[in-house]
Amino acid sequence: MKCLITGGNVKVLGKAVHSLSRIGDELYLEPLKDGQYQAASPGQDLLRCKILMKAFLSVFRSLAIVEKSVEKCCISLSGSHSHLVVQLHCKYGVKKTHNLSFQDCESLQAVFDPASCPHLLRTPARVLAEAVLSFPLALTEVTL
Repeated sequence: MKCLITGGNVKVLGKAVHSLSRIGDELYLEPLKDGQYQAASPGQDLLRCKILMKAFLSVFRSLAIVEKSVEKCCISLSGSHSHLVVQLHCKYGVKKTHNLSFQDCESLQAVFDPASCPHLLRTPARVLAEAVLSFPLALTEVTL
């Protein structure tokens, strides 16, 4: 797998990583060689990896610096060494390389019947964000 992120999209990726770090402690990736997502048949063996969010977050720890100095980001998998390699190409030809360890894992799928869920909650994201701010960050579960 090799992924190249350029321009302002690096900042968007950094913001996404910061947002995801508030939700969970792990990041799951399912890279494909041709870059297209498709359902895997039982005979296919797709690489799935789990990365600690704390490690991945360290690459994008300062969004202001990422926004000002990073021109592109190259993410690739080193299967032989079990590392996710994140290279930040900065101004003046400076390259910052981060080798993050990952674990092979199985894909997680929630198995449930959507028709059996009697309740539906729809609201704009802003309203949910304001509602979540009232709760402490250490709270693991909220029941409606």
